[in-house]
Formats: sequence, C-alpha cells, structure tokens
Amino acid sequence: AGARVRTGEHKAYLKREGQRAVCVRSGGKPSFLDVLYQEPTPGRAGTSTDVIISLRTGRYHQIRAMMAEAGHPVLGDEIYGDRTKVQP
Repeated sequence: AGARVRTGEHKAYLKREGQRAVCVRSGGKPSFLDVLYQEPTPGRAGTSTDVIISLRTGRYHQIRAMMAEAGHPVLGDEIYGDRTKVQP
C-alpha cells in the first residue's frame, strides 16, 4: 500500500475458485476496470492511497482480486492480501 496506482484501464481474466476470484492467463472471463483518480490517503501518506474506480464489468470480487494482483490490495482485505487493521 502507499505506492502509486496506475491510472487508466486495467484488464484481467478472472476465474472463480471457491470463495475467491483469481487472475488467470486463460479460462477466465474478461474483466475490465478503470482507475480514474488516485492520491495519498489523508493522514496516511506513504502507507495507503485513495482511488476512484469505474467498473466496466461486474465480476465476483473483481476490484479486490484485480487490485491485489496489481500489487495494491484493498486496505484490510484479509482474503486478497492486506491484513492491516484499519484504525479510525
């Protein structure tokens, strides 16, 4: 978390495996989202980034799976990689 998220189109092929979605090279459904805006989270500069995402497809756990695959898991997401406890 905290690194710059690439703005623009993100594309992946997602496949559901049990209670998770995984990015695969083949055999998955085409999935698209756009990262429209990103900036450091106020009060958390260097540790997290706020993003605005526009979904173009609505796959199971799409945002969570695709952002984790890109190296930017959703803060506090225990399933897809960031187990950081969020403090108010």
